Amino acid sequence: MKRRMIAMTLALLLIMTVVPVTVAAADGNGQPIPVEVPELIYQEQSPSIIPVEVTDQDPVVCGNYQGKIYEFTLPRAGTLILRLSPFKGSSGTETVFSNSKTFSKTNGHWNTQVGWSDSSADTGTRFSESGKAGEKFYLAVTNDGNSFKSTTSLRAAFYPAADKTIEFGKTYVFGGEKSKKNYDFKFTALKSGFMSVDDFSAGDNDTVFCLLDQNKKRISGQYKRPYDQLWRMRFGVQKGKTYYLRATLDRPHRWHLPHVIRLTNYAVEEKSGTSRKKAVLLKKKKRVKGYILPGRETGDWYKIKVTKKKKINVLIKNRFSSRCYFDIYDKKGKKLKTKQFIGGNSVDPVYVNDVNHMYVRLAKGTYYIKIYNKTMGNSGGYLLRWK
Repeated sequence: MKRRMIAMTLALLLIMTVVPVTVAAADGNGQPIPVEVPELIYQEQSPSIIPVEVTDQDPVVCGNYQGKIYEFTLPRAGTLILRLSPFKGSSGTETVFSNSKTFSKTNGHWNTQVGWSDSSADTGTRFSESGKAGEKFYLAVTNDGNSFKSTTSLRAAFYPAADKTIEFGKTYVFGGEKSKKNYDFKFTALKSGFMSVDDFSAGDNDTVFCLLDQNKKRISGQYKRPYDQLWRMRFGVQKGKTYYLRATLDRPHRWHLPHVIRLTNYAVEEKSGTSRKKAVLLKKKKRVKGYILPGRETGDWYKIKVTKKKKINVLIKNRFSSRCYFDIYDKKGKKLKTKQFIGGNSVDPVYVNDVNHMYVRLAKGTYYIKIYNKTMGNSGGYLLRWK
């Protein structure tokens, strides 16, 4: 699962949209060459290609090694990713990524806290690191041969670890920073119904989601999604209102790759009652959709009419982040003994099975079905049908 997530994320760097990268000229004395790295926000963005050539005429990097050193300064907190294509030309060329512009090699190993690679990597080389605003990283491309010439291409991209305003249906990428735990994504609901976190990648991080109101006050429960599960987190929303989705991560991506997020707003046209006396008639085999908003304990009421004694089938699809609750009442208001929730289990209330067929033997008469949240923070959508 981890490999698949890594491969999917690496694909972000290979899309067609081009963002320019500028490189300042070297001064010829082996000093670092500053590289202005573009900030990428959308999944379809990708940096342009920087051609790199090192020869035996380049300045000394350290000892007998000659080549070029590139300097990258983080414009703000986030993740820097460098990708080099396979080398062409002379063998023995090495790439070293470090947070220091002073390079040295001892007993065949480069003294760096980040990483290094040689030209034998036939699939290219990737370096990545997360850091704070103003933090600098350095890439040395070097060779110790008497006569050499090697070429490669460099892609450099920066993914800010900043809170942002996002639009539904667009896939965004963002970086990480070691001291940043909470990432807030501001959005305005375009439709009343529920919103869904349809895509979210955070490497091997478990993520905790919750919904905040326009004042950043938490109005939902906190729901943990394991890194290796594709559960969709869902929250009830009202058209025109502004919310924040908060994603809490313990640390940046383990491999310092960009995180991915995409939200979808699903419209629900609901016709339900606010109490048993105001319950809306639900005909046999008719399917209805509804939603519950966060911030208060509430429920939707429906009325059904059973024409003869029989076992009925009640179908409920849960579109909450956690359990969706329901009860059945007789015409006198007495609650029948039925299973009261859909989704999750006694250990983990975050839903696993979100569809439930419940069979209930009922006598002829009128009955009421209530769909509700048991805690004020639980919300989302649902689908109801009986036959």
